[in-house]
Amino acid sequence: MPSHSIHLLVAYKYNPSGSAEFYIGNIAPDAVRDREDKDRTHLRNLPETERVVALAGLAKRLDLSRDENLGAVLHLYTDILWDTSQLKRYIQSYGEGWFRPYRQQTAIAGAWMYHNLPEIRRLWELVAGAVENSLAVDACRIICERILGDCKIGCGVECGNVREMILYNYSWNVANNPDPSPAFPPDVIERFADSAARSFAAFLRDHGLLGDAKQ
Repeated sequence: MPSHSIHLLVAYKYNPSGSAEFYIGNIAPDAVRDREDKDRTHLRNLPETERVVALAGLAKRLDLSRDENLGAVLHLYTDILWDTSQLKRYIQSYGEGWFRPYRQQTAIAGAWMYHNLPEIRRLWELVAGAVENSLAVDACRIICERILGDCKIGCGVECGNVREMILYNYSWNVANNPDPSPAFPPDVIERFADSAARSFAAFLRDHGLLGDAKQ
C-alpha cells in the first residue's frame, strides 16, 4: 500500500503517455473504505505466494483494453510488489505500532514527489482535472464486483467516492511540501518504480494478458 504518488510513478514508468482513465485506474481501487474489504479486494487475505496467480485470474475476467481496468490491475500488482518488499522491510525494522508512522512516511514521500518530480505533478493535475470535469472511472467497482461478487449490498463493498478521494489527496499534496521521507527516500522509490513497471510488463506477457495492453 504505497502512496498514490508512488502508484502514479509506477504507472508513468509503464506508460508515460497513458490516458487520464489509465492513471485514475491506478488510484481508484483504494476508494474501498472498509479495511477488511480493502484487504480482500487487494488480495491481501491470500497467502503471499498466491496473490500474483489470483491477480492473473482476476485480470483475465476484465477487459484490459479499457484503460481504467488495466490501471487498476497495475495498482493491485504494484501493491503486491510493495507489500512483499518495502512494506515488509519497514514492518521488520519498526516493529509494533508501525501502521500510523508508515502511513505518515508514505504520505511525506508522495508529497515530496509532487513538488519535486514534474511528471508526477503533471499526472496529479491530469487526474484531478479529469474528475473535476466529471470523468467517471469505475475501476473500483469493477475490481470489487469480480472479487466480492457474493456480497449482498451493491457491488459488495462501501466503495466511497473516487472523485472525492482524488481531489482530497491532490489538495493535500499541493498544501504540503516536506523534505524527503527518511523511510522511503527518492532513490529507493525510483528503483522500485523502475522494477515494478518492468515486472508488470512481464506479468502481462507471461500470463497471456497483453491483448490491447501496452507492449
